[in-house]
Amino acid sequence: MPNPQRNPTLTQDELDRAGLTVDVPTAGRAFGLGKSQSYVYAEQGKFPFRVHQIGHRKAVATADLRAALGLSR
Repeated sequence: MPNPQRNPTLTQDELDRAGLTVDVPTAGRAFGLGKSQSYVYAEQGKFPFRVHQIGHRKAVATADLRAALGLSR
């Protein structure tokens, strides 16, 4: 079970300041997940959005994250 004290959720302000993409741990924080669990979710396709492989980096389009959270820009 996610621990909000160890893994503070992503704030609206952080999401507003994000660029076109965020890394997997940042996307996971929006769902109360820590870094390791976020990568597990990404590998297993459990996130409600596509995770893109960009070189050695895994990224999520900020627009997709917003849509999954029911937020508009």
